[in-house]
Amino acid sequence: MYLDSGNIKHIRHAKAMGFIQGVTTNPKILVRDKSDLKHLYEETEGLKFFVEVNGESLETMELHFELLYKLYGTNIIYKVPITEVGLRFIAKKRDFDSNLRFLGTTIYASLQAILAIETGCDYLAPYYNRIYNQGNDPNKVIQEIRHYINQKAPHVEIIAASFKTVQQIVDAYDHGAHSVTAPYELLMSTLNLEPVLKDVAAFSVLK
Repeated sequence: MYLDSGNIKHIRHAKAMGFIQGVTTNPKILVRDKSDLKHLYEETEGLKFFVEVNGESLETMELHFELLYKLYGTNIIYKVPITEVGLRFIAKKRDFDSNLRFLGTTIYASLQAILAIETGCDYLAPYYNRIYNQGNDPNKVIQEIRHYINQKAPHVEIIAASFKTVQQIVDAYDHGAHSVTAPYELLMSTLNLEPVLKDVAAFSVLK
């Protein structure tokens, strides 16, 4: 499981509980949480750290990648949207350094994920709630992607993203996601349910 956050306090708390494998970020999260990559990179030592390559054109993405690569090299996993430009970028960078790892993002369709796998993505992020909002079935999309992975690319992992409810996370796992990335508040909500806290208080001898 991964934490979708740029909040150092939240990252430390989740690390202390021992359930996260890594942290995913994007430019919007960094602005929201008033974070910078340098401090987040230091905070996520020993974890997988996913950073988005920003830009709508190949040229812009390459400029941003150059900055990231100089600082972090292959120590981070590069998030790339699965568009025509994104696939061209991944293909080019695979030739540049075969040790680079990529997470294909903004995945709404099974074929989109298959193209990402064939281009060289190591991880895939189907957007669960956004697929649902488009009137499609995210569970079916995840099932189809997982079936292809099992048959053709067992090294690739599905890290489902874009969740609004705890049940969506459970459903993603139930339909084949290897893992998920979710906001801190959503993950913590299941640990702070009122019945849980009441039971803890009721059975506790020591206060």
